[in-house]
Amino acid sequence: EDVVLAWYHTSGTKADLARNCVLLIEVESPAAAKSALAAWNVLERQRTEAHKYRGVDYTHSVKASADENAKGFWYAILGDVLVMSIREDRIQRTIELATEATDDSGQPSKATDKTAGHPECLAVYEPFSNAFARRHESELAAVYVNPRVLISELDRANKYFSTVKATLARCQWLTLSLTNNESIELDLLADYDSNGTPDWWQDWLQVAKSARPSFKSLSADSLFSMSGQVASPSIAKLILASLKTQSNLSKDLIQARRVAQGLLLGLDPVADVLPAIGPSWVFSVQSRDPEVSTSFPVDSLFAIDVKTEATEDSPENGGTSVSAEAALDSSLRSGLGVLAGVHNVHAIGQKVSIVKERKVGAATIYFADPVAFFQPAFVISNGQLVLATSPDLCETFLALTANGQTSTVSKSGNLQSVVASSVAMRQMLAGQREWFIRQARRDKVSEADAERRLKELEQFLQLLDRAWMTASLDSRTLRVSAGIQAAASERPGVVK
Repeated sequence: EDVVLAWYHTSGTKADLARNCVLLIEVESPAAAKSALAAWNVLERQRTEAHKYRGVDYTHSVKASADENAKGFWYAILGDVLVMSIREDRIQRTIELATEATDDSGQPSKATDKTAGHPECLAVYEPFSNAFARRHESELAAVYVNPRVLISELDRANKYFSTVKATLARCQWLTLSLTNNESIELDLLADYDSNGTPDWWQDWLQVAKSARPSFKSLSADSLFSMSGQVASPSIAKLILASLKTQSNLSKDLIQARRVAQGLLLGLDPVADVLPAIGPSWVFSVQSRDPEVSTSFPVDSLFAIDVKTEATEDSPENGGTSVSAEAALDSSLRSGLGVLAGVHNVHAIGQKVSIVKERKVGAATIYFADPVAFFQPAFVISNGQLVLATSPDLCETFLALTANGQTSTVSKSGNLQSVVASSVAMRQMLAGQREWFIRQARRDKVSEADAERRLKELEQFLQLLDRAWMTASLDSRTLRVSAGIQAAASERPGVVK
């Protein structure tokens, strides 16, 4: 019913490491374990020798055809658990842990339930308690790693592992688990102590504590979506500290910083603007409507929070203190003009690109029309900066924000999230097939070969509906998860 493989650290050779483990198999009853061992003996004849340790029987088993020096393996049946190991001392140690508890007099006594046992038993070991308590019925398998074992191995390794060692020293336990609950999910969790961590880590903890639902205001039919939180003030501090330690900055870096400062109405891009953006951000790739555009199959959008208030140290422009919102608005409008100018220089004979405006309620969307296959656009509204390859995406984003709509792929509480939708990809391939065929011809791929490749891709996408990866953080646990959701053609409303 349950299978556990416990692997112990050893300072010996790799062969010693392979032998230094114990296999525990939970069965229905002691009789079932004996039946399994008897069946094994029929398949491969064994020579056995009975032993006893602290009143518990265990057995040494060797192939009947093996010579006298063969080591074989050792096993014991402890209630409904079959224990096996290549080493006798590991069997004896398991018997101690499974059957004995120490009372106040220091004398051994029988354990009364599964949580009782030797005080050094892993089930009652406090650093392991959080990892063990997370077990649930949907868990298929889990690997638990004692970080102190990794630290001891790194002690023998290169000195450059000092940072890794310092990180592992804060970990109490590492867990890798595989679950199946309407989807297959792989989780990596680190139980750690956040006390005494650097200021920048504390900044990220504060950001994670206030994390909002991940994919708010994104369309549920996005091909690819990313969302998360960013501690931009902490990043700005690290960059500024790095710049101060470099006494001789390159001329190009100094010039680029001054150009950016001019475009940002006097605000410094690192010291003033970077801390004023975030923490929440989203990125999305969405399929274009094939009836509207066949020049390119997708559009993309990026949105991030931006502070609207100016600081006390902000420079003035026209008697008003400059905020990060005003600085970004000014620089991005200048950027659109540059993009339009570059297009007009290189696309002679095509439509002239100009910067346009589109009013949506109280907001104004600015965009250059066209620039190659796109209409690069931006809007700053309700404390959010939105950048997109089309003004239509900006308008849709504003509408979803106003309605408070949340995507069906939303996962709250995640510091970072990535979601890819196979359903949307299948729809895009069906609607934009001709575009992919044209691209294949340009790459000198035959139409028949291109069709074959598209069919193979469609067959693969038929297997899945969605794949995702998330990361979450609190003061005690760091979790990274990846999962897939199999295609469910029988569910109503699902597009195949």
